[in-house]
Amino acid sequence: MGRGAGGGFTAPGATPWLPLSAQPGVTVEEQRPDPGSMLRLGRDLIALRRSAADLRSGGYEALPSPDGVWAYRRGGGVAVVLNLDDEAHRFDTAGFRGRVGNATGRWSSTGSILPPGKRS
Repeated sequence: MGRGAGGGFTAPGATPWLPLSAQPGVTVEEQRPDPGSMLRLGRDLIALRRSAADLRSGGYEALPSPDGVWAYRRGGGVAVVLNLDDEAHRFDTAGFRGRVGNATGRWSSTGSILPPGKRS
């Protein structure tokens, strides 16, 4: 399924500039219907960036966060919180207003559980 040269990421006959995995589930064809795929996450993040001017041109301000978590504000209206650790972390969202544009964890009005960011 989608195992031709390029795995669905390049035009037929083109040579990919990076090696492709033989692991199942990594082609465009295999990821397209999966709402939890890396393809969908990437497309959702690109759409979010296009929809928010602050993500394209807003200033950067670091926010306090636990070790292993990178949190920052872009412009006046966007906060970005990324868990880069192997462990889940809690991030206090008290004082933040607005909506969650994209998340891979569980969010509430008082805090969020950030799932581990690295895969084993």
